[in-house]
Amino acid sequence: MADPRSRPAARSAVGRLDRQAMRLAAVRTYQREAVTRIGYMVRGGLGVDDLARAVTEFVATAIDVPRCAVVEVLPDDPDHLLVRAGVGLDGVPPGSVLEAGTLSLSGYTLMVGRPVVVRDLSKERRFRSRLLEQLNVASGMAVVIAGPDRTPYGALSVLADEPRVFTRACVQFLQSVAEVLGAAIQRCRAEEALAAERARLELRVAERTQDLGEANRRLRALSKRLIDLQEEERRHLARELHDEIGQSLTVIRMSLDGLAEAVGEESLAARVREDAARVDDLIAQIRALSLDLRPAMLDDLGLPAAVRWYAERVAERAGLAFELKVRGTESGLPPNIAIACFRVAQEAVTNVVRHARARRLRIAIAFGRWAVALCVRDDGIGFDPDAVRRISGRDMGVGLLGMQERAMLLGGRFRIDTAVGKGTAVRAVFPLRRRDDKKGGSDERVGAGPSCG
Repeated sequence: MADPRSRPAARSAVGRLDRQAMRLAAVRTYQREAVTRIGYMVRGGLGVDDLARAVTEFVATAIDVPRCAVVEVLPDDPDHLLVRAGVGLDGVPPGSVLEAGTLSLSGYTLMVGRPVVVRDLSKERRFRSRLLEQLNVASGMAVVIAGPDRTPYGALSVLADEPRVFTRACVQFLQSVAEVLGAAIQRCRAEEALAAERARLELRVAERTQDLGEANRRLRALSKRLIDLQEEERRHLARELHDEIGQSLTVIRMSLDGLAEAVGEESLAARVREDAARVDDLIAQIRALSLDLRPAMLDDLGLPAAVRWYAERVAERAGLAFELKVRGTESGLPPNIAIACFRVAQEAVTNVVRHARARRLRIAIAFGRWAVALCVRDDGIGFDPDAVRRISGRDMGVGLLGMQERAMLLGGRFRIDTAVGKGTAVRAVFPLRRRDDKKGGSDERVGAGPSCG
């Protein structure tokens, strides 16, 4: 029969066991929650330092120890470890360097490559840590934080001020946290490497873009220079044709007239008159060629007159009905703008005659305060501009690019409105000065281009 006096003692022992079991259950629940919360933080995109700091705080609370640390292996110095984060490490802030190997708990753990548990540091013979002795550490444990290909990134350790038995469950919890932390560190390092590579590529793209921009600026300057030289050469050739060859042919024509009158024989005089007629045709051709190269009326009478003269002459030969509308007054139009606008009109009219199969040709010119705009419209068959641009070597494709280039080199805009069977409208706007030079007001109607009717 049991001694009645033993019953209170038994009940007390059972109560202690129940309380210990409840505390153990609470600790394990908190440990599971800690691992889950660390996983959330990993997915939240925390950096390595912030994540390591949060891990040491969670682990110290979960295992109920005053100290916890995350150390990193220094790739260039295997004899030392770098403190990434820590709790309760008095005088050992993050960034401190510790000794590795048998001179520290973490160093020894990394050396053997498995968890190390220390129940009583005073009896420890596997390693000797002066830092732990200075911190009055009595017990602790550490696990390896694995990196890529299972190579160690560092170690996660917990330290207690009194001798303590760390259970298998504590070791498993610490190892679980270390695995989550190791995976997060790998991800962070991969993202950092990716960000560094992205930054390097962006720098290369920026450099290449800058080089390309500079090359484009040089190309535009070269294109503008070539166009200027071309116009200067056209002006020179036109002057030579008109002043030299034209005048020489006129003298020859006058001499033939005198010779025809002086010759007595009618048959010989008729042949002289035939030669004089041929010279007349040649003079007309020379004059037309000179005007095509550089119409003198562009300088003498202005842009509308030059466009009218050229378009009427071409439209008459092609049997087209022609109409010109001019809005505003040409005043102080820069020569480079005038010749560019005339060349765009010239090319557009030439394309109408060659390709459009049109019956009507309309041209509109609008002079504004800040820009001059041109529109050349026909009622022809139209075309697909993208298809034309893709056809290399076609006269029309080259002509479109030439018109666009002339407008863009002067800071203007160029647009083609067309569709198969719908006719074509070629629009160009040339700025007379920079937009930021405006003192006020606007000219949106000219900026959008004139209507061709």
